[in-house]
Amino acid sequence: MPELAPTEIARALEIRRNGQTYRVISRDLRRPVSTIHRSIQRFRVTGTCVRRAGQGRKRRTSSRDDSFIRRGVTVSERTVRRRFEEAGLGSFVPAKAPWLE
Repeated sequence: MPELAPTEIARALEIRRNGQTYRVISRDLRRPVSTIHRSIQRFRVTGTCVRRAGQGRKRRTSSRDDSFIRRGVTVSERTVRRRFEEAGLGSFVPAKAPWLE
């Protein structure tokens, strides 16, 4: 989802206070109407135009994993295969299917 810069949100709020519609603001700022509406609503609820902490995709690696990645720890292919197998991500040969014409 596109985010508006704080200056754009301030401008959108000012235009909205002057009685303009979301569609007019959208055309003026060249942004989707839904983005304008969401940004103004967020400002009304929270009183700020900054995104809340904790928004977005959750991390899959721990800080320990990250340190291993930074250090460039080498791991054998066999170890990686074993870990995948333990996680239920073993390799499979695709089943033969009849030829479709």
